Amino acid sequence: MNATTYDVIVIGAGVAGLVAGRMLAEAGRRVVILEARDRIGGRIWTRRLPLASGGSLAVELGAEFVHGLPEESWSLIHAANLSAYETSGTSWSYSNGLLQAGSEQHQGTERVLDEMMQWLARQPSGADMSFAEYLKLAGVKGSAAQAAANYVEDDFLALA
Repeated sequence: MNATTYDVIVIGAGVAGLVAGRMLAEAGRRVVILEARDRIGGRIWTRRLPLASGGSLAVELGAEFVHGLPEESWSLIHAANLSAYETSGTSWSYSNGLLQAGSEQHQGTERVLDEMMQWLARQPSGADMSFAEYLKLAGVKGSAAQAAANYVEDDFLALA
């Protein structure tokens, strides 16, 4: 590959890199997308695992859900002819050797976040600290602290 052949080099073939590459190419730029892995998709990685009874089961090893209904996300899903399904039911988590219903864990996390928002409302403007610091300050420990930290890390891609 000769770098002078391209107008733009996009690093990473996740959703953002692929969309950037497509938009640049549509604008008439010569684009190359470089990816370190042996596959494209970034955090999106669905694997089909065989079932003993025949058929297969889709298992998400990366991003597993679409947040909300933003047109930008859904237009990409439709343009790529991907499938997305609305699901319902109980989610489960495995933590400290125990399998527990996601609703139990979610209620504890929701309580921690609600209390944090109330605490924030009482703070002076511009006050700031990490989520981990807040958990220590509020005395949230053990599985409640871990569940809340996992939620913040998983859903907001933030380090607690």
